[in-house]
Amino acid sequence: MKKYDEYKRIIRFLAGLLLISVESIIFMYVWIYCYNGYMERPYQRLGHYFFAAVYALILYVASTMYGSLKLGYLKTPELIYTHTIATICANAVSYIPIVLLVKHFMSPMPLVFMTAGQFAVTALWGFLANKLYRHVYPPRRVLLVYGSHPVEAFLNKMYDRSDCFVIGEQIKFADNQGIV
Repeated sequence: MKKYDEYKRIIRFLAGLLLISVESIIFMYVWIYCYNGYMERPYQRLGHYFFAAVYALILYVASTMYGSLKLGYLKTPELIYTHTIATICANAVSYIPIVLLVKHFMSPMPLVFMTAGQFAVTALWGFLANKLYRHVYPPRRVLLVYGSHPVEAFLNKMYDRSDCFVIGEQIKFADNQGIV
C-alpha cells in the first residue's frame, strides 16, 4: 500500500480526466448530429474539437465548484450526486453558446437525453472508480486514543467511514490532559 501512496493524486486526476473526456465526447456527438446542421456555416472537424474543449472546460469548472472529482474522499452515492449536479449545470450553460451559434432557440431535448446518458456514465464511473480506488488504497488501521470526553459520536463517524478507516484498538486515558 505504501508504495502507491505517492500516486493518489495522479490516479484521481486520470479518473477525473477520463470522466470529463467521455462526457465531452458525448456532448460533441450531440452537437454534431443535433445542432451543428442548423448553423449558417456549419463547423467542420476543428470547430467540433474546439467546442468540445470549451464544454470540457465548463464541465471541469462546474465539477471543481461542486467538488465532484474528489475520488477517495466522497462515498460513491455522493460522488455520483455531485457530478450529476455539475453535469446538469455544464449542460445548461452550454445551451447558451448553442443558441448563439445557431442564431435561434433550439429544442433542449437532445441535451436532456444527453444528460440522462451522461448520468449513466457518471454512475458507472463512480462505482468502478471508487471500487478500484478502494482496492488500491484499502482502509487504514488506526489507533484511537481518547480521554474523559464522550467518544461515541466520534466512533459513529469513524464507523460510517469504514471505507477509509478501521479502528484497530482503543485506549482510554481518563485523568490526563494531554499526550506527548
